[in-house]
Amino acid sequence: MNDIRTLPDSVVNQIAAGEVVERPAAALKEALENSLDSGSTDIRVSIEDGGKKIIRVQDNGSGIHKTQLSLAISRHATSKINSSEDLTNIRTLGFRGEALSSIAAVSKLSVISRLVEMEHGWCLKSTGGVVSDVVPCASRVGTEVCIEDIYFNTPARKKFLRSSTTELAHCEEIFKRIALSRPKISFSFKHNEKQKWDLQHSDQDTRINEILGSTFLSGKIPIQANTENALISGAISVPNISSSNREKQYFFVNGRFVRDKVVTHAIRQAYQDVLYQSRHPMYVISLEIEPKLVDVNVHPAKTEVRFTEPRAVHQFITKTLELALARPINAELRPLASELLMEKIRPTFDSFNGSQQIINTQNTLKFGRHIRDKNVARPQTGNNITANDASPNIISSDDNPLGIAIAQIGGIYILSENIHGLIIVDMHAAHERLVYEDLKRASNSDGIKSQKLLITESFQATELQLDVASNNKETLETLGFAISLVPPDAILIRGVPAFLKDANATNLVIDTLDEISRNGVSNISSELHNDLLSTMACHGAVRANRRLTIPEMNALLRRMEITPRANQCNHGRPTWHQITIEALDKIFMRGQ
Repeated sequence: MNDIRTLPDSVVNQIAAGEVVERPAAALKEALENSLDSGSTDIRVSIEDGGKKIIRVQDNGSGIHKTQLSLAISRHATSKINSSEDLTNIRTLGFRGEALSSIAAVSKLSVISRLVEMEHGWCLKSTGGVVSDVVPCASRVGTEVCIEDIYFNTPARKKFLRSSTTELAHCEEIFKRIALSRPKISFSFKHNEKQKWDLQHSDQDTRINEILGSTFLSGKIPIQANTENALISGAISVPNISSSNREKQYFFVNGRFVRDKVVTHAIRQAYQDVLYQSRHPMYVISLEIEPKLVDVNVHPAKTEVRFTEPRAVHQFITKTLELALARPINAELRPLASELLMEKIRPTFDSFNGSQQIINTQNTLKFGRHIRDKNVARPQTGNNITANDASPNIISSDDNPLGIAIAQIGGIYILSENIHGLIIVDMHAAHERLVYEDLKRASNSDGIKSQKLLITESFQATELQLDVASNNKETLETLGFAISLVPPDAILIRGVPAFLKDANATNLVIDTLDEISRNGVSNISSELHNDLLSTMACHGAVRANRRLTIPEMNALLRRMEITPRANQCNHGRPTWHQITIEALDKIFMRGQ
């Protein structure tokens, strides 16, 4: 039988280092977080060979007293907490007292620090955990941490390091996360003595532009909302500006970058019916929450958190983003109204004025109170343009940003003129969104009203369709359907949703039954699933090759301007596109 024995401290520290310092970027993260906790306003990073050779972090923070330097690299030694009760009220990035000791165990570490009242600094060196005496040295106020030859004494770990290019990419990503979380702090980053980043203290927009680029900044939507216990702020991308991966997604909880399933799901749900297929939104979001409501002591790497009220946090994030994404085209981007985190968030959008109607049986768009007299069709004589055909004065972009309809192309697109130039609208995609939003509002309020068919329809159903219809009668009635089973294998349609009374009833019922089958009965019966409503809306939207009059086109534009999420169709595709006068001038080389 093997004897049980206590491991030496050197081995214990190396084991711990495997959790805390999995690669050079993790060591850089710990050093940067210590600099932030020390109150630094200027932090300089310099690495070599992707961080495998040298990682140096210099700051102008409060510094470490010479008598505490050796304690700073001791295991479970920290200035951040004093007792177990402090773990429920953590307001710093570091608190475990493991980072420097773990780094020291697997590298050649030096820590140089100087307090403002000292004439010079003091230096402590450690080689694989073997600590030298503290000696005086020249230093600016603050602390410098230098990590050399990481994993030099653990070759089994060192061989798993990737190329310098890969490790550099990971280090840069850590740097960007930290820099985005603290725009008021100056940061610099050098690799092999070459300057890669030089970020001066600034505001959030400037920092986002510097790190994520002007594309995100030009299409961002600011968000801000607060509750009694939480504040959310930052910026999210409009659905048209998205990414093929999740790289440009930054979420901070009390200044700490985290990846959390609750957060990820909440954001994805907010984008669910405006983002195209497998695209991913870009965002920089900060959640400030009472420390007692979040546990950051979940993993040594401290990138995971656990909320005490995950459902409330999920709803707070989702509703905040939904409100921002749902702002109509002609709405100002104002800070969002506060909602109570622990209470049900009230409905956001009231029903439209009764005068604003959906396209009816003949796909005729009615004028609403937002339509101006000048929006009427212009008389034409043959193929000649007369004085009466002159374009009317363009309404202010604040009133009607989608401008005035002037033509229809290919039975698919509406051409409109606004003060910026030409707008092209995909009429089916746009109207599909309008119908979809009407269905969602109806389903969330009094339910979707049913319209009896003047002439009932029936079709031969499959066994699966019969089974779904039989087991989901209540759900179908809630959606506005009135159907009956006619033995042995037919379904009789007596009524359809009033919004869709002019759609092909048989196709609408078949697609609805198939959607319920795909999504699952419990999911549909508990909440009218957006995918189902989207499928239904597609049947009610104006089809291609439907010729619209100028008044009908203008009515569609006006409804788009006041409808939530009208920039995208139900599947995330754009519904309209602006071509500026300047862009047209370039096409025709005017002024060149």
